[in-house]
Amino acid sequence: MRIKNIIISLSILAFSSCVTIPDLPQNESPECIAHHFEVKAKLKELSTSQWNVTGVFIYFTFMVGFGIGADGFYVLTGLPYFLYSDYQKANSIEEEYQKTYCKKK
Repeated sequence: MRIKNIIISLSILAFSSCVTIPDLPQNESPECIAHHFEVKAKLKELSTSQWNVTGVFIYFTFMVGFGIGADGFYVLTGLPYFLYSDYQKANSIEEEYQKTYCKKK
């Protein structure tokens, strides 16, 4: 029961730090619109790498978990760190884009 609670808690942490990609630019200025698709491509690449890291972690966890028992599932405790670091990278890219190209004049 304890391992089930740990896995549920880690799942909630993992899904709360997913990289989101905005559909529309913040304002209608020409610079903001011009650089929107470039930033969107960077965020999409980061989102794809985030899912790849998640897949590798889950595969490794199940491989170790079924090999040595329930204690092998504690490898999942490292997953939120990697997801949060990708989330912070995405936020920094988005904030830099907003400050540089989309500030109101």
